[in-house]
Amino acid sequence: MKLFILTSLVTVVYCMPQQPRTLFGRRSGQEDNALDFEQPALKPIPSPAKIPNEWELEQNRNAHYQFSTNIDDKISDQTQQRSEVRDGLKVEGSYSYSDGYFKRTYHYVADDKGYRIVGTEVVPLEGPKVNLEGTASVDAAAHGTQLSYKVQSVPAVGQKIVDQFQGNPTN
Repeated sequence: MKLFILTSLVTVVYCMPQQPRTLFGRRSGQEDNALDFEQPALKPIPSPAKIPNEWELEQNRNAHYQFSTNIDDKISDQTQQRSEVRDGLKVEGSYSYSDGYFKRTYHYVADDKGYRIVGTEVVPLEGPKVNLEGTASVDAAAHGTQLSYKVQSVPAVGQKIVDQFQGNPTN
């Protein structure tokens, strides 16, 4: 088996070109000449700006909504929040997240001038604090409806606790 692998490796190396080729097919050290093929000229393809028709403009002018989400994970010490309000052609909102080391918040606006960040906040935290017996809560609100729920961490240390969690009898 070792002899087969060694023979295969020697065959592959022997069949490889002696001089590496460059990107355009010439071997290194070879001069440019008329027989070499040329790189095609790369031209940017213009992307036509989408101009909304009157029907789309009317829809956009009449668009109104607001929503928010909040995830507060006290198991792995992370948070995520987002809120947004649209009033016709203008959208304003913010989003934030934390990783245990920093909480970062970004405020944005999208309107006839485009999308842009209009403010940021960075708050240092003490570092992540994992709590294997903690909870995580989720809140979301949109269109006048609110959804909230919590989950509780179930520490699984050893097969006995896993069996109890799954409803299997223990000894």
